[in-house]
Amino acid sequence: MYRERCRYALTVSGERRARCTGLLRGLRGEYHDAISQAKRSNNVCVSCCGYCPQFDAVFGELTGRETLQLFSLLRGLRSEHAAARADMLAHALGFTKHLDKRVEQYSGGNKRKLSTAVALLGHTRLVFVDEPTTGVDPAAKRQVWRAVRGVRRAGRGVVLTSHSMEECEALCSRLTIMVNGQFQCLGTPQHLKTKFSEGFTLTIKMKMDEECRIRARRS
Repeated sequence: MYRERCRYALTVSGERRARCTGLLRGLRGEYHDAISQAKRSNNVCVSCCGYCPQFDAVFGELTGRETLQLFSLLRGLRSEHAAARADMLAHALGFTKHLDKRVEQYSGGNKRKLSTAVALLGHTRLVFVDEPTTGVDPAAKRQVWRAVRGVRRAGRGVVLTSHSMEECEALCSRLTIMVNGQFQCLGTPQHLKTKFSEGFTLTIKMKMDEECRIRARRS
């Protein structure tokens, strides 16, 4: 792993525990050292890693703002900075109008956004995000993508897992494909497409006037 990189694990269903173990074992360099330190100190773990699990680990009784402020304090941010950080992340991920609602009233997509925001809090060197756009509509999905790109530009490493090749190509600088918890290949998206691709699928959409629609229905 290197700074300003986004490594992406593309997997099939049912491999989440195995793939997370494989990702942790596959880390090298400064991030491997950070994980090793985290095993010895919970404080180091909180300060060096952000994590968004596949299933939303948020408190339904709290509002989105209270959730972000609580986790900001746990990450070591000052209380005067926590409120501003909550507003910034809510705006970046597109759930500002829901920020003062209780989390139990959130839709599944907004809960994913909130969980992603929690993972991005603080000044962590490494962020793990597991399927951050599951249940998120296409427009909001791109907001999440922009936020992840912003994390990369800030010099932080990101590890994501997903079933979506589209998301992979949009975000990752290096792609890992895992099967049964084992790494099968590793490289840039273009390298893997060049080596393993068997062609292209072209989809063409055309507008039809009223006369064409009538003919299509008759046929």
